[in-house]
Amino acid sequence: MNEAIEASRNKDAGVHTLAGGTRVRVASIPQLLIDDAVRRVKEPRVPMVHDQEKGYDIPNPNDPRYQLDLQAHSNAQSAAAVDAVILWGVELLDGLPPDEEWLPKLEFYAKRGHIDLSEFDLDVQLEKEFVYKRYIAMSAKDLGELLPEMISGVSEEDVEAAKASFRGN
Repeated sequence: MNEAIEASRNKDAGVHTLAGGTRVRVASIPQLLIDDAVRRVKEPRVPMVHDQEKGYDIPNPNDPRYQLDLQAHSNAQSAAAVDAVILWGVELLDGLPPDEEWLPKLEFYAKRGHIDLSEFDLDVQLEKEFVYKRYIAMSAKDLGELLPEMISGVSEEDVEAAKASFRGN
């Protein structure tokens, strides 16, 4: 194949326009990167209750607090996976928009207690870009549509082309 044609195809590979209009290139993410991030979320301990009849402690997985802790654990694992996807799998093609277009609203929202930006140093470009991608650019719909491509490395267009290559019934 002609090298110029191949380079042109590769240049456009993985390019998407998100629901909010941000142009990104998605890349596949090593599965182990996501797995390790998810595994690092500490699992809650099952509480014990003393069984008077048996005379010893037994696990109580039905404890209401434990059930809440399990849900929080699941949410934290999902957040760790999404953060890995956003950091490693999404490249802003047009760079970060000017701060005044998005940052004041986000800071106001944080000031109201709806999100916590204290873990980010917004003077560090990588962290500011991550915050933009996490809270502004990527919608849940975008994430749902692009995630299979980022994890498998196969685009939806590739899947559709493969489907079209099969004979109908």
